[in-house]
Amino acid sequence: MDGDDVGTRQVTRLQDLAALAGCSTATVSRALRDDPRINVETRTRIWQLAYDVDYPLAKYLGGRSGAPASSSLSIVIPRRPSRTVSLREPFLLELLAQIGDEARFHEIDLRLTHFAPSNEVELNEFFDSVVGDPVIVLGQGLLHEALNEVAKRRRNMVVWGARQEEQNYCSVGTDNYAGGLRATPHLISQGRRNLVFLGDIIGPEMTQRYRGFCEATAAAGVSATLVRSRLDVNVAARAIQGHLARGTRFDGIVAVNDVSAIGAINVLIRSGLSIPDDVSIVGYDDIQHCHYVRPMLSTVSQNVTGSARSSPRRCWAT
Repeated sequence: MDGDDVGTRQVTRLQDLAALAGCSTATVSRALRDDPRINVETRTRIWQLAYDVDYPLAKYLGGRSGAPASSSLSIVIPRRPSRTVSLREPFLLELLAQIGDEARFHEIDLRLTHFAPSNEVELNEFFDSVVGDPVIVLGQGLLHEALNEVAKRRRNMVVWGARQEEQNYCSVGTDNYAGGLRATPHLISQGRRNLVFLGDIIGPEMTQRYRGFCEATAAAGVSATLVRSRLDVNVAARAIQGHLARGTRFDGIVAVNDVSAIGAINVLIRSGLSIPDDVSIVGYDDIQHCHYVRPMLSTVSQNVTGSARSSPRRCWAT
């Protein structure tokens, strides 16, 4: 389940949890005790479901309900081709702030590691360095298969990112495909017929947003163009400037994130175009900066607060 589903209901009986999981009570009990007779994928799914429905896990954690199993929590940010790992990135800052608030509430120390793994070897090197500490991985990058391998021996790991098929690790995030699918009709309903998807599509989150965009434009029979750009305000501005220079006609932009959308707004206004009269734009993330951009940016909101609160709790439970 994604972070948006957390806290929608509470289940306190093992048999009710088993019914939700579609398993026997014996299977659920063994999964919560990390019994190796239950495969990793099933254990991960049941642990995730237990936290989604606020099932009492004290006896499985070996302590009082809600108490973390460790006094420290490590955070690692993988390197990705489409974006930097700079802590100045607005969405990353907001996510870190929310995780920090949750950790402080539980009197947990945060350790932001200097590691920025980009492959399986580097990822394993990082996990060897943190021994038994719980870990939050902010973004999957291109490490999905490597994270699946790590999950075979690490229970106390949570990944912020997209849910994928054949996934063995616990992830928290939003439905990126649905986000792309919903953002695009917003522009089409305003009469936009020549749409641009701005941003790179490397990595599962971005790929799913683009897939939603493509399905929506195909269903509406409108023009769709991909303008590739790293997830940086200045790089996005240059990408749209180049698109304008080629004389390509477009009247709507779905940006892969808000930072890219703000870059597009800046260059379009400098080029003498009116927003939204000439070009309508939708971003993604709903970062605080959106509230100060003029004209105000329409954006797809992610539940950062709920997801950030969920991530440390799941780390301590898994």
